[in-house]
Amino acid sequence: MQDDPRPSHRKVRLLRVLVSLAALLLPLAAGAQQATPDMHAGTPPDRPRTCLVLGGGGARGAAHIGVLKVLERERVPVDCIVGTSMGAVVGGLYASGYSADEIETVLDRIDWAEVLRDKPPRNERSMRRKEDDLRLLGGVEVGLSNGKIAFPRGLIQGQKLEMLLRRLLLPTWQVRDFDQLPIPFRAVATDIVTGDKVVFGQGDMALAIRASMSVPGVFAPVRYQDHLLVDGGVVDNLPIDEARRLGAQRLIVVRVGTPLMSEERLDSPLAISHQMAGVLMKRVVDAQLATLGAQDLLITPPLGDMGSQDFNHSPAAVAVGEQAAQTEVAGIQRYQVDPAQYAIFQQQHRPPAYETPIVAFIDVLREDTRTPRFIEQRLQPQLGQPLQPERIERQVALTYGEGRYEQVQWRLDQRDDQFGLVIAPQDKRWGPDFLHFALR
Repeated sequence: MQDDPRPSHRKVRLLRVLVSLAALLLPLAAGAQQATPDMHAGTPPDRPRTCLVLGGGGARGAAHIGVLKVLERERVPVDCIVGTSMGAVVGGLYASGYSADEIETVLDRIDWAEVLRDKPPRNERSMRRKEDDLRLLGGVEVGLSNGKIAFPRGLIQGQKLEMLLRRLLLPTWQVRDFDQLPIPFRAVATDIVTGDKVVFGQGDMALAIRASMSVPGVFAPVRYQDHLLVDGGVVDNLPIDEARRLGAQRLIVVRVGTPLMSEERLDSPLAISHQMAGVLMKRVVDAQLATLGAQDLLITPPLGDMGSQDFNHSPAAVAVGEQAAQTEVAGIQRYQVDPAQYAIFQQQHRPPAYETPIVAFIDVLREDTRTPRFIEQRLQPQLGQPLQPERIERQVALTYGEGRYEQVQWRLDQRDDQFGLVIAPQDKRWGPDFLHFALR
């Protein structure tokens, strides 16, 4: 007797169950391959991930704001931002929930002449330093260290600049992972010791942006963990590659770098040295631009001979950036979404909720200073009070005005359920003794 070749009813039922399970699981597996949480978090599955790349250029970077204005007007949601130098400043603020108009207002209110000098105003200096101002005119300070003359690492130590960034980014102080910002964000800096690119995707956001814009020789480098960091433009002034690593499928790239000088302007050793650095940066930028495809858009605002240090011309740069983006509006509209989708983006694009904490402790870091008790006494009145950044900045400025510190920075910290201040003073590295040359 031979077996019946027809399948039994039990086998048929089992086969049907397996087919049904396969029909359910295959679409899920395909979806997992198309979008991972790390690469496409927050991006609707029915549109490609759009990333904004904002290049460095000092004051010329204000043009980024004008481009953002047009993107908002044309309902273009941004899924991630990568920035270098001034691109990191504008990009970091936008990623934190600021609108283009709000960033423009911030820039308009900044007294750049004051921010870009370390010497505190007269009303924030001790009586002894005020007397020095009356007796001496101008002056240069050098240090004496181990019997040798020592110099600062930059013309500007960045004391006021970092405090400004910290105040602007206060709502995001608890965000340590930049992917958790309203828009995922990366800032690019350079390790001046090794020449390596350092990409900030987590940590202290104000410090990351400050490091990204530390123009060598002008701003003092930023010490972060084992790195000594300067401007990211040294190695990657237009970080298209980092946007790709964030999962960007199409890019809006804004280039604001200073163009190379004509032969007529190469009339000094300083100009030649500046041109040499520009040539090296241009080669890297050109290599990045060569990777752009038909789905990407490049915007180059015609900023002419505006210098990277001309911050008093920032409003004009904003207008040029807006005009350049408007010229490319047909290309920008490719990334446009309908009003309902853009309303969802706007709802998410807001600064994180922030409640004013009570200062429960003050911790003065002692590694880089010989006077921690002096600083603790200055800030003691803040204990038990609601956080008031203006008062803290004033006390920090009075401390810095003593003239013995390279920097005195502050940040918020949380321990268990309490909030407090961490003060990071740094004695001048070019000391401990100093020579002052001035006219009397």
